[in-house]
Amino acid sequence: MALWEASTKTRTKKLDAYEMIIHTWLSENPDVSSAQIHDWLMEHYPKLIVGESTVRSYVKELREKYAIPKETHQRVYQAIPDPPMGQQAQVD
Repeated sequence: MALWEASTKTRTKKLDAYEMIIHTWLSENPDVSSAQIHDWLMEHYPKLIVGESTVRSYVKELREKYAIPKETHQRVYQAIPDPPMGQQAQVD
């Protein structure tokens, strides 16, 4: 078991070739999610076949390696008065 664990730390990973671009995206957008990183990878490298869970694990490792904390921004919502009847529509 210990031998297997040691081998996982030394072998290359599928996303190692994309480390610098992912690092750049994380540095420029610290609030970005791993799902968004996955989407960007699919847009820029359409031949890359990688699962979301693989990207999620890799992004987590890079955040720890380069000390890039996940930033969260709370949206501020505010109630507004209802307009008079007939002046508002909702489309679903």
